[in-house]
Amino acid sequence: MTDTVHLSHKDGIAHLVLSRPNSLNAMRQSDYRKLADLLREADETDEIKVCVISGDGDDFCAGNDIEEFAEKDRWDPTELSDPARTPSTDAVHALMDFSKPLIAGLHGRAIGFGATMLLHCDLVIAHAGATISHPFVNLGLVPEAGATFLLAERLGRARAREVLMMADPVPAPRALELGLVSEMIHKQANLLDRAFEIARMLALKSQSALIATKRLVNRPGDTLKSRVGGEFRLLAERLNDSDVRDAFKSMSKSGADKR
Repeated sequence: MTDTVHLSHKDGIAHLVLSRPNSLNAMRQSDYRKLADLLREADETDEIKVCVISGDGDDFCAGNDIEEFAEKDRWDPTELSDPARTPSTDAVHALMDFSKPLIAGLHGRAIGFGATMLLHCDLVIAHAGATISHPFVNLGLVPEAGATFLLAERLGRARAREVLMMADPVPAPRALELGLVSEMIHKQANLLDRAFEIARMLALKSQSALIATKRLVNRPGDTLKSRVGGEFRLLAERLNDSDVRDAFKSMSKSGADKR
């Protein structure tokens, strides 16, 4: 099987790429396992100072693979919230524990987990045509991977409720106003160039100072991990709802028919 998440590095800068372009870089449990492993590899490799994450094809990441979700008969809340038993939860913990600067190059759509992944990044460089979507309530689900905690922390509770309850795609210009992205690039061809330019600037700084600063900024980490566990337990309950399961099966069949 071709790697759907891959890592390379040069001159102290790693590039982590989500690579299922024909599926909008949607993530299966096997992809989450690879993502978690590569994040830890990058964090533990002394030569790597900074990591850039991006998606292949037209989009950053469409979140969880709907077809895989539809195939599972029942979700155990304890299992889904346990990083030792569920690769997607383990990937979230790998993101939370990543000690080095993490920069996202955002183009196209970031949906669901793809959108929440951005909240775990230290900087997000976005193409002007990109959108960020947290569609959970539209699917009868609750947000996952720390989205409720991180959005409320980033935007304040009122704006977080707006983003999560309305569940509308947030275009890049609005995301920049809200503080969901750090910088916006008008030419997509320049997006990764800018992300790597920033990565090179950070790589020249004291790594120990950057790591310590990130740790201090992210100090409520234990509270975040508690919230992530609670989110995944509630998500499992919603995934077991018959209406939600029927909707996923319908979406999965519709996608298969289009192919």
